[in-house]
Amino acid sequence: MARYIDADNFIEHIKDLIEECENPDVATQPITYGTVLGLKGALSYAETLPTADVVGVVRCKDCKCYYPRKHEERVGWCKKIGINMPYEHFCSYGERKVE
Repeated sequence: MARYIDADNFIEHIKDLIEECENPDVATQPITYGTVLGLKGALSYAETLPTADVVGVVRCKDCKCYYPRKHEERVGWCKKIGINMPYEHFCSYGERKVE
């Protein structure tokens, strides 16, 4: 199964690591230099990767069309399609509640 990550967050994390490693103490300098080179290579590679066309899933419990049942916490009513739905389910109609 594919894993999708927030590429911008990943790139910022790599940049933070590079910044931390750029001022090493004398004892760790040889190790840190190699680490910085490796991180810069990873950063360069990450910046060239194509992005996936994905949309975050909206679970029923977070959907504006979902109404939880009073006596069953894991099941609710879907106003959009008119049936009971498990709260962890999702569908193509899902629209996140505005809170």
